Amino acid sequence: MALRSSRRRSPRYLLFAVLLLFVPICTIGIISHHQKISYFFRPLWDEAPAPFDSLPHYYAENVSIEYLCRLHGWSARSEPRHVFDGIIFSNELDILEIRWNELLPYVTKFVILESNTTFTGIPKPPFFLANQERFSFAKDKIFHGVFPGQIASEGSNRDPFQLESAQRVAMNSLLRRAGISTGDLLIMSDVDEMPSPHTIKLLQWCDGWPNPLHLEMRHYMYSFEFPVDYSSWRATAHIFNDRTQYRHSRQSNAILSDAGWHCSFCFRFLEEFAFKMKAYSHADRVRHQNFLEYGRIQELICRGEDLFDMLPEEYSFKELIKKMGAIPKSASAVHIPASLIKNADKFRFLLPGGCRRKSLSFDSPVDSED
Repeated sequence: MALRSSRRRSPRYLLFAVLLLFVPICTIGIISHHQKISYFFRPLWDEAPAPFDSLPHYYAENVSIEYLCRLHGWSARSEPRHVFDGIIFSNELDILEIRWNELLPYVTKFVILESNTTFTGIPKPPFFLANQERFSFAKDKIFHGVFPGQIASEGSNRDPFQLESAQRVAMNSLLRRAGISTGDLLIMSDVDEMPSPHTIKLLQWCDGWPNPLHLEMRHYMYSFEFPVDYSSWRATAHIFNDRTQYRHSRQSNAILSDAGWHCSFCFRFLEEFAFKMKAYSHADRVRHQNFLEYGRIQELICRGEDLFDMLPEEYSFKELIKKMGAIPKSASAVHIPASLIKNADKFRFLLPGGCRRKSLSFDSPVDSED
């Protein structure tokens, strides 16, 4: 009888042993991959924002601005608006050069604000001031300001979005010191969110467009070899007035289709990738120190994979599954900034086939980990 009783109890002991192993493993897995798990189930716990009202965008070469204004349902002005391009700058020197070359004929003032710290409170040099001779082609149009950032103390948990918000508030006074006036066209965007020249020309010559107006941009990752989608919407155009506030969030329901390019993490040197990963407001995505290793970064760039090992930020399982994995490469260098094509030798790393990056410490490209 004792033998039979022991056999009946053995499945319970087996179940207990399995649970003893399974529960800690699951707990460790959830802790280690909580961001991935959260993003995968986002369609269940988060609601998609209301869709934009997309405005058709008409453009072709050798078509008059009067005709284009009328085609959009707007009216042509007798003279163009002054244009102010306001950006907060970190370390995106190459993209800044392309942006300003692209917009130079249309912009009245390039208003640039940089800080002595990153959004995460890391001290940083004034990259723009240290390289301002590189932008001498626009020197008569540049209005530069410095924001006194706060260095984060060790172990500080200060929200980086607070410092980012403070810099955007500081941009308001900088724009006024730069001479912006009521009725001027103001572009609010990050450095890597570049409106196309014909978009700026259209908005400075036409009356009647919704104010403010979001600018839809084609999103690229690492270079123009990796087009992602048309999900970039944060850039905005404003007809300035006394109530205009510099922001990087949703400000209206209207968005102008295909209005420019958003090239994320489009850097020349591997050090610049690692710097931004630690510096920008989403630095909490650097979950492991090896994320910052140059060999790993190089490998992921050329494969078109996510530097933070994260899933796409989507609100439906259909879109999430569609965008999982590496970004497909494109061999097309058509309909990208003209200043990039004109200086292709200088910016080869941003074109198809140029995924290999260099380190500031070495003259040759860094080998990937494999």
